[in-house]
Amino acid sequence: MAKTRTRSKAHPGISISSKGNGSHKLRWRELNPDGSWAARATTIEGTPGDAEITAIAVYESIQTTGTYVATSRSTRRTASQPVRRRMPDLTELWVAWYTYRVHTKGARGSTPTTIKGALLAFERSLREVHGLEGDAPLPLSLMTAANCDAVLAQMRTTPTPSPKGRRRSDGNPAKPSSKRRRPPGASRLNQVMRYVFAAWVWAIDEGEAAWPGLPVPPRQRSRVVPPPPIASDPLEPPTWQEMDILVDEAHALKHPASADVGDIFTVARGLGLRIGQVIRLEVGDLRNLNVPGTATMIRIRPELGKTRQERKGRTVPVAPVLVPLLRRLVVGKASRDGLFERSRPINNYTLKNIIRRAIDRGVREEVFRSAERGNERKTHFMRAGFISGLQALGAPKKAVKRLVGHQAADTADGAYDPATLTMLVDAVQLVPAVVGDVNLSACRSDRTPSQSAGEGR
Repeated sequence: MAKTRTRSKAHPGISISSKGNGSHKLRWRELNPDGSWAARATTIEGTPGDAEITAIAVYESIQTTGTYVATSRSTRRTASQPVRRRMPDLTELWVAWYTYRVHTKGARGSTPTTIKGALLAFERSLREVHGLEGDAPLPLSLMTAANCDAVLAQMRTTPTPSPKGRRRSDGNPAKPSSKRRRPPGASRLNQVMRYVFAAWVWAIDEGEAAWPGLPVPPRQRSRVVPPPPIASDPLEPPTWQEMDILVDEAHALKHPASADVGDIFTVARGLGLRIGQVIRLEVGDLRNLNVPGTATMIRIRPELGKTRQERKGRTVPVAPVLVPLLRRLVVGKASRDGLFERSRPINNYTLKNIIRRAIDRGVREEVFRSAERGNERKTHFMRAGFISGLQALGAPKKAVKRLVGHQAADTADGAYDPATLTMLVDAVQLVPAVVGDVNLSACRSDRTPSQSAGEGR
């Protein structure tokens, strides 16, 4: 029995019923020569991405030839059909390329969400430039270098729209925020146009038959994609004291859905992982958690890695100050259970609220945003502070790199003289425990590690 049934803008009129045994059934209707409609279906074996790709092929075949001839087992009877043609629009191109980019080529972490947001931002600005309604189709002929320039000019001068807020505790929708809305910076503009140009080139490679009327993109990528922000101006890493303030503000959240954010921040502070990686940790990743006199280890699974080096997977020691918290988190859970109950990333508004309160308590604004680069860092600040803080405390650089999954600085460290397990254990011993009630507004001592008065929260 089918468990889920989905429809997509990439293949309107075609539904996908995914079954538990890895098979997917596609259903659609075709027009017979006598004017009647006939129900058709085909079943394929594979991943949900394979089903989406097949559905797109079915849709394109029906639009061009009027019928679809299955290459796998199918319940459809072949019949000659009249040729019917409908011109695709720009939204269909986005959906088709997104399906290829995410499900075929592969995308990790928050990349799928980032791609969606970038394409929607471009489409929204393109509609405003040409005065089109929100549901009006966008012809492929609009995809020109001149229109890309017009969209960039519009985005540089128009504040980003305020998204809908989450529902309040009484069930009513929250009012969208109107504070501190500003145009996207150079980093965001570069990101949006990189994805737009990639989709444009991909569609041209598909051919005129797939995307009729689509103009050819410029030969020079820089004609469409604006330059990236200044690479020589990285964001400042937080100190241990500044990370303590962030953890304290995360623990102070009152919304029930954010009850675990404080623990997530504490684990990220002590492991040097990204916030999204911490959320996906499982109980079975921990080793020797309750073995006295032995260093607790944690396995960072390959699927949690973002870079090529991290995708190799690694097992690293855990800072002793994290052990009491980890013991509390694993109580009553099975090996495949997550350390945290949540299945979604931390809400963006929650992160911004924590950052705003932390800045009010003296955390430097340069830790999270840069006026010259025009971007923000809302999930990597603990990782940056972990690297900088351990090196300031005297941990070997190659040991810190191995703890966070970075590539070795040179061939000697990577192949002939890598960081040993003893070096890693000694390095995590330097991680101080979280200290609450820190306020740097009156007196700030940058790059001074907070002194531990007890176990971490």
